[in-house]
Formats: sequence, structure tokens, C-alpha cells
Amino acid sequence: MTDHNLDRIASFSGWASLALLVFFFSNIGIGKYMHLKKISIVAPINGVSEFLLFGVIILLFSTCALLRERAKQKAS
Repeated sequence: MTDHNLDRIASFSGWASLALLVFFFSNIGIGKYMHLKKISIVAPINGVSEFLLFGVIILLFSTCALLRERAKQKAS
């Protein structure tokens, strides 16, 4: 893979992890709102799927951080 492709993958994984993190916190906020309004006691996404979503966020962020670190070390 070329450096340009790795930069694009790092950028994509960084933005994707940010978008999914916002989605994750929105899910928590919606769940709290639903609990306060006595609609439901659980968030729309809960349990194993919520855990997997957070795992994907961690993987994407780690990919971004490691590729950026690789590019930084390669430049110096």
C-alpha cells in the first residue's frame, strides 16, 4: 500500500470513529430521555449490540492513531 492510501484509510477511520462516537453518546442520551419520560428503561441500542458498537469505535480509533503515528515516524 502506498502512503497516500494509508493516509486515506487513517482519515476515514478517524472520521468514522468520531461519527460513531457521536451516535453512541446520542443513543445514551436518548435512552436517558426515554427513561425520564417513562417510555422505556433501556436505550434504543443496548446490550451486546451497544458493546459491539463501542468495540468498533475503539478499533477504528486505534487504526487511525496507529497509521498517523506510522506516518509521523516515517517522516522523521
